[in-house]
Amino acid sequence: MLLDRVVLADYALGVVNQDPDSVRDMLHSGDAGAEDLSARYDAQLPYLDVPTVDLAPVLATADEAKIQETAQGYVVLYSTIAADYPARVYVRMTSPGPNTTVVQYWFFYFVNLSRNVHEGDWELVQIVFDSENLEAIGRGLIEPSSVSYSVHGDGITVPWAQAQKIESTHPRVLVALGSHANYFTPIEDFGELLDKANADGDALAHGSLVSQVSAKGQVRSYELELLETQGWLSFPGRWGEMVTDQPWPPDLRAIFNGPTAPAFQDPWTAPIEWQVPASVPGSGQD
Repeated sequence: MLLDRVVLADYALGVVNQDPDSVRDMLHSGDAGAEDLSARYDAQLPYLDVPTVDLAPVLATADEAKIQETAQGYVVLYSTIAADYPARVYVRMTSPGPNTTVVQYWFFYFVNLSRNVHEGDWELVQIVFDSENLEAIGRGLIEPSSVSYSVHGDGITVPWAQAQKIESTHPRVLVALGSHANYFTPIEDFGELLDKANADGDALAHGSLVSQVSAKGQVRSYELELLETQGWLSFPGRWGEMVTDQPWPPDLRAIFNGPTAPAFQDPWTAPIEWQVPASVPGSGQD
């Protein structure tokens, strides 16, 4: 359910009771204990909400069957709007340190349909070069040193040489059904969310690579846009409903809420620190 962007007019804006700077501080309060997390996620924060699906009441019941049944409302809604949103990937390039260039590719999904259902989902693939020579990088004269895939908040990382690639230049990414976690090789029922990722579905590829990708489903091209030129990037709230009435412990509540925009996430401010050496199935370093 990859969309090109969120059109704010398509969403109902949630409660806003703080100025953007205060909200930004609250969303990024650093390492926090359970008490602080409770205060953070029970506070009234701005969020975007799909108005035709009311997820909050069923989340409060903790009934997984009812949650999944309600979540089908997102599937129905998506089927009516998907044609108006061509697939789009947002790219950002930054230099977080000497002789280092990071290229990030961010993806927005309409809804997360894993066991932790929530509206909106931001994921990314990050490529690191041990160079600041942008001209040489752009011409393909310098090979990346590593590549990282977002997996439930972590940047699972392998050396570039160990990543599966298409035409030796583009990393091959397997996206888990429902959760959108990214994997290097196929996995089945992995982790608490029972992630499944294989090559049985549709595929996205850029430009001429569409003809080089094989998939059981449809292979589509995507548009590439500069992330930092997007007007919505500075929105400090959550890209999906924020549910405060939850039966789960405070340290678990965040996984049922919409995500923050890329500029308010750890990979944006600390892309190298966000990386975690691969040690999970699907990483290529099992």
